[in-house]
Amino acid sequence: MKQAEQVVFVGYSFPVTDIASCFLFAESISPGCRVRVVNYTNNKKVQKEIRDRYRKIFSNIRPEYFEFDGALNWANKLIQHEESEIEKLKKYIYSKKKMSGEQGKILSHLYFEQAQSIEELSKNTKLSKERVLKIVNELSGLIYDKNSNGLFWAKVINQKWARHLGLEASQDRKDG
Repeated sequence: MKQAEQVVFVGYSFPVTDIASCFLFAESISPGCRVRVVNYTNNKKVQKEIRDRYRKIFSNIRPEYFEFDGALNWANKLIQHEESEIEKLKKYIYSKKKMSGEQGKILSHLYFEQAQSIEELSKNTKLSKERVLKIVNELSGLIYDKNSNGLFWAKVINQKWARHLGLEASQDRKDG
């Protein structure tokens, strides 16, 4: 958990009697990790108690990272957010002129094998490193360096769409 970017506690109120788990989580979650709390209670006093208990362990937890309308509502919001992100990506892609075969090839490779370096993408796509770097920059709305470590990820979530990109890229190779 030391390397986690985000940890979500669902339905756990950190009771004061559970000293062992408090110590465990305090030691195993890095200070830069975003901690979210999902619980279910309408009682403002109980909400404050839960907030206070979490803040004793995670002092940097932000107020908006507490949700008290239950796991089901939280999960539905999460799904709606992901669907919204997919729609944004589709709009981004369709607002551009037709994606080139090389762009589709790189995006497709990143979807099926996340976290590839420029060198790996070059080897896997048989494009020069310079060309791969240029395409990665062109697709900056769809590709990102998640941990700033030179490994690139695709923001693509839909597998059918990624397959379509791969087929389109291979068709462009045949036509070209």
